Amino acid sequence: MKRHDKPSAATIVLAASLALAGCASPLPIIQRDATPNPSSAYIAALFSGKGQGFGLGLTNTASGSRYLMPFFTYGSYFDAMVIFQVPEHKEAVNVIEVPSGTYRITHWAAYDPSNKEQFFEKKIDLSDSSSTFEAKAGRTVFIGRFKATQEAVVYKKIEFRILPLRASEMEFRELFQAAYPKFDSTRIDFWPPSVSSLGWY
Repeated sequence: MKRHDKPSAATIVLAASLALAGCASPLPIIQRDATPNPSSAYIAALFSGKGQGFGLGLTNTASGSRYLMPFFTYGSYFDAMVIFQVPEHKEAVNVIEVPSGTYRITHWAAYDPSNKEQFFEKKIDLSDSSSTFEAKAGRTVFIGRFKATQEAVVYKKIEFRILPLRASEMEFRELFQAAYPKFDSTRIDFWPPSVSSLGWY
């Protein structure tokens, strides 16, 4: 991947090493009025926060295919030159469509929403047996609630963070039904860590 050379390509301040190989473009978020495809699997999460392009990285454990789940949606126009004018996003349920299979949350990334080019990617190390989840055809799996922050530390230096938050099954079912009325809220699976407070960001 080439280095981003626009003014919005601020220096990223992180305590961990950054990996840029194998970047995946963010998948489209399913439209709110969409009817689910019974042969497809769906992954859902709650996202909120302050920032521009954030994505949660998912990897299919069988094929190795990588997917990036966007935190936020944007209108038809986005000015990549205003990275220091950081928008605030209300919490929303986002859903993406993926092939059925076993997945793992492996990383998160910040990217330029105007051209999908990544600023950086940070690895998430969930190595225990509960780190994988099943995305089944005709069903939706809820993988958690996440809050993003993007703050200017000094001129041309930006700090990006994400924080997993607690969410109950009942709360998510209600929010999911309101956001996606054509999906069946009874056909939801819950990845166990999604309803607890995780300690990584």
